[in-house]
This record gives sequence, structure tokens and C-alpha cells, in this order.
Amino acid sequence: MPHLSIDHSPELSDESDMQALCQKLRDALVQTGVFPLSGTRVRTHPAEACAIADGHRNNRYCAMTLSVGAGRSRETLQTAGADIFSVAQAHFEQQRSTPHFALSLEIRVADEDLSWKDNSLHLGPVIPDGLETA
Repeated sequence: MPHLSIDHSPELSDESDMQALCQKLRDALVQTGVFPLSGTRVRTHPAEACAIADGHRNNRYCAMTLSVGAGRSRETLQTAGADIFSVAQAHFEQQRSTPHFALSLEIRVADEDLSWKDNSLHLGPVIPDGLETA
């Protein structure tokens, strides 16, 4: 972990480069120094359908949920969250300049006893000490 899921109104896929957002947020997560690169996941989920606030046809939203493993202090997560949120704010600067956009981030801490993982992703090849690569 961390896993950042981005649920958003379908129009944002056309209005914004969501792949670039994923890359920016991945970089921000790693740059906090709090989370490991090998556990980092950022993905978007455009809503197939949605009804937002007063129903105005220009309403858009981006709701981010960051799931992290236990063991980090509240203050550490608050600082990391503020850094990550500022990256999303900058990415959505145009949308934020309208009265029809909602951006949010929530951090959830996973219970270790209720979290299973099977991961073979690594930063690079795992080479035992003393061995050289071919």
C-alpha cells in the first residue's frame, strides 16, 4: 500500500488527462517519503452514471480514497494527505475555477488483520548479495 482510488464523474475523462493525474499522484505519494514505490497503486474509476448535488448539468466531481497500511501517525498521514491533495488541486485548476466542481480526498487506514496481499512487484530484480547480473 498505498492504494489511491479515484472515483469521478464521467465527463472528467474528456476534460482532463486522467493518466497524467495518476502519474502525478503516484509521484506525489512516493515523494512524501512515507509510502513504498512497490506498493503504490493509483487508478481511476469513471462513474457510469451519477447524480451530483443540485443536478446542474455542469456539475463534476473527483473523490479520491487513499487506503494505507497501519502504523503511521495521524500527523504523518495529515502531512502526506495535504501534499497529495495539493497535486490534485493543481491538476484540476480549471475545473476548480467553476462553481460546479467538487474535489475530495479521504485517507483510510487498513486493519492489518483484515488485509490480505499477494504481491510479486519489485523495484527491480532482487539480487542476493555477492551475485552479479548477467
